[in-house]
Amino acid sequence: MKYLYQIFIPLIAIVTLAFTNSDNPVKQSFTLPENISYGDYLPNTIIVKYKSLPVATLAERQVTSKELSGIEIISMKPVITQPLRTLSYAEQSKIDDNGLNRIYAINYKSKRNIESVINQFLADENVEYAEPSYVSKTLASPNDPFFIGGSQPYLNQVKAPQAWNIQNDANAVVVAVIDTGSELAHPDLAANIFINYNDPINGIDDDGDGYVDNYYGWDFGGASLNSTPDNDPNVKGADADHGVHVSGLVSAVTNNGIGVASIAKNAKLMILKAGVDDVPRSVYYGYQAIIYAADHGVKIINCSWGSNGRSNFEQEVINYAVSKGCLVVAAAGNDGNEVPVYPAAYSGVLAVANVTAEDIRNGGSSYGFHVGISAPGTSILNTTFSGSYGVKSGTSMAAPLVSSAAALVAAKYPNLSGVQIGEILKQSTDDIYSITQNQAYLNKLGTGRLNVEKALSIAGGPALKKQGILIHDETGSLMAQSTATFDIRVKNILSDANDVFVELGSLNANVKVVNGKRPVGFMAEGEEKEIKGLSVEIGNIGENQDVVFYLEYTSSTQNYRYREYFSVPMNRDYINYSSKDLATTITSNGRVGYSDFGTEQGQGFNYKGSNLLYECSLMIGNANNRVSNNTRVDGHADEHFVKVKRAQRKSAESGEFLAESVFNDSNSLFPLSVEVTHRHVSKEDQDFILVEYEVKNTGTEDLNNVYLGLFSDWDIGESDKNITKLSEENRLAYACPATNAQTFGGLRLVTDQKLNYYPMSYMIPGDFLETGDFTIEEKYLSLSSGIAKRSLGDAYANGADIMYVLGAGPFKIQKGESERVAFAFLAADKLDDLIATSQAAQKAYDVWAEKSKIVKYALMQNYPNPVIKSNNPKTTINLELPEDSMVTLKIIDLFGREFKTVCHQKLTQGRHAFEVDMSNALPGIYYGYANFNGKIAGIKIAVE
Repeated sequence: MKYLYQIFIPLIAIVTLAFTNSDNPVKQSFTLPENISYGDYLPNTIIVKYKSLPVATLAERQVTSKELSGIEIISMKPVITQPLRTLSYAEQSKIDDNGLNRIYAINYKSKRNIESVINQFLADENVEYAEPSYVSKTLASPNDPFFIGGSQPYLNQVKAPQAWNIQNDANAVVVAVIDTGSELAHPDLAANIFINYNDPINGIDDDGDGYVDNYYGWDFGGASLNSTPDNDPNVKGADADHGVHVSGLVSAVTNNGIGVASIAKNAKLMILKAGVDDVPRSVYYGYQAIIYAADHGVKIINCSWGSNGRSNFEQEVINYAVSKGCLVVAAAGNDGNEVPVYPAAYSGVLAVANVTAEDIRNGGSSYGFHVGISAPGTSILNTTFSGSYGVKSGTSMAAPLVSSAAALVAAKYPNLSGVQIGEILKQSTDDIYSITQNQAYLNKLGTGRLNVEKALSIAGGPALKKQGILIHDETGSLMAQSTATFDIRVKNILSDANDVFVELGSLNANVKVVNGKRPVGFMAEGEEKEIKGLSVEIGNIGENQDVVFYLEYTSSTQNYRYREYFSVPMNRDYINYSSKDLATTITSNGRVGYSDFGTEQGQGFNYKGSNLLYECSLMIGNANNRVSNNTRVDGHADEHFVKVKRAQRKSAESGEFLAESVFNDSNSLFPLSVEVTHRHVSKEDQDFILVEYEVKNTGTEDLNNVYLGLFSDWDIGESDKNITKLSEENRLAYACPATNAQTFGGLRLVTDQKLNYYPMSYMIPGDFLETGDFTIEEKYLSLSSGIAKRSLGDAYANGADIMYVLGAGPFKIQKGESERVAFAFLAADKLDDLIATSQAAQKAYDVWAEKSKIVKYALMQNYPNPVIKSNNPKTTINLELPEDSMVTLKIIDLFGREFKTVCHQKLTQGRHAFEVDMSNALPGIYYGYANFNGKIAGIKIAVE
């Protein structure tokens, strides 16, 4: 038999009601009792009893009186609400005699504390008393022996027992535990393991989700690397029980008379094993598991693991999960510094730092402005392998406490999204920065330490979050000693907000914000607003220096104040610019859109305000082990290119943007020894941007069989619902949504070389990117396979997350010479318009290249070749010169004997075409060679 005890504790407020006579009452005053704190009374509500019945005129006077300045009365409701027809005269007389009809519950808004509010009401001579609306609490403490014995003090630290009086359990909310696995039969976990009843263990994928018999969860790793995933997420030994400990912290079975208690009590644990049995502490498939959890409807995902490598693929997975309403909670790391650990530092993740029982940052805990919240993570007792219990420390322990609290909030407010739950948890923390030891980490431990009780009590407030920033400056690179303006897009995540102000501030003394505070007014739940023209003065700062800014959101009527931090690299070596409906970034390393491996340094490729391109990187190679590139690979990028000259604007015609940078591939283990001049050209009235790479061979040998291509990852609309196709006749590769396509983006190869196109997607089995890896060999294959396919994603009803490599080659670059490859970046609302724009871009590039005379010294292969004399004995040779000079062009036979002098004269800079008559040549091999300032170029000519 179970017993539920309800104990009512009389709470005596300190109210003095001493009167010497009716005409001169002593002023009343109120002070909260020492044993009463926030959570012991309803917020923004007081109980007031009047000496006489407060008719309408009295209610109006209460609202407008000077004594109530700074207090807004929202509602004034009598505590007795029974209809008169149900009460006899005698019953009504009793109510009147006791004055119950003169007691009102008043709901208000104010920045003042509750004591101040009550004392303002007590200043009214007609108020008999005023007091908080106290909460009567049931004391239903768990009977788990470790909790009763005081071995789980962290639960009291985060106010879990008080929270249970508001929401007793998580009502079976599902939390995905992505870790080393768990112990399904552990006596303190078994009853809380999530069971997928739609796919019983029978060797059949009954629910059709692609996972056979995922009844108890899923094991993405199996026994060892490259082994087959299976349906057994159990750990196989004590050295892998990290996930067992995390599972118990999220949702150990509570009130079962054994072991430990958990905040959530009965949340269901979806166990997703992301490691392998023979490497027990490594997580290899965490992001695949995140996708699984999101696709299976989980709202809360716990990730007590991380690495220092930033990955585009991984950020995309986080974006996907967040778009499906998930809250991803991650451990901030145990490196004891503010070096970002991922996934905690990814945008959209709630990162958790570790504090001690005294709320002091644990010396091993990572920290930083990206941290959202802190929680106890030091000497934490919980479940371990083989039905046992043990103590562990780290942010791995802090994170699941937050996930457990999130489950409790989700149970109380089931309609909230994961992002909204995360905001509630951050808003309801206890301050820890007043502690001396934490003051050196101001704002780098999140909003404070987790308080579950508060989190269950404040869901009615607003929560503002930055959605995007557009920065305008004349230099395009936020150079030192310049000015810039910020346009910031803000969204209200939670409830309606009145009288909102947004203020931009800087933490760098050399970067000042001028007039950064703006009124925004009313913001409804879910509403976005843009604050434009916030002025920033940039002083003397170093190149690519990250400057930390903050946005402070306030609403005086809702007593809301919150700061959000973000960093902006300034005095940077890349340039943001725009053209008609387009905006993008030229970098100093060959990338387009973003300079870094991520989405922070740059503005992507924007069309009408929407970014279409997540990554665009450069690859140059001539062998399957020799590809210089800065493209993604297994959680990071190959950063082979080294800046020689930072991106800078060049003189151009009016209305034209021209900029260039120079870099080499000296950071590659097997460099091609090339120096690349990277140029961008655009005009303010054009919806395309021209991007050119001039690759110079600075080595001691000719480079043969060279390919150059751009790896581009397109996200148009929903990132995982795109397709890509090739319009070969237009040399155009494009991307668009799989259905109802209203935006198209793409690349056209505008130089006259052989076209190569290789589409790919990590969502397609067997694809290069399926495991997140992209090896040098695979990169070379994507460059050199010609047209591998003509489309991708269109075989799926909803498309896929698509990428492709578009490029040119093979070609030869002689030592000291150069080869140019150029692309047009395009966007349009219709495919026909995109094609037309690509054709206009082709014409524009031809004109620009000729007019700019950006040429190299090159002797082009003759055409036709071979020369078939019976058809046409004439062939054409093109020669390109970088400057005016004397040139000799001759034809020689196989043994070096001169056959014909084609040219011996001074020629102007640019391209020259020579028609050569080979009618007198015997069938065989001949060579054309040109001498320009002592530089020799040659071609082979076949005559039949």
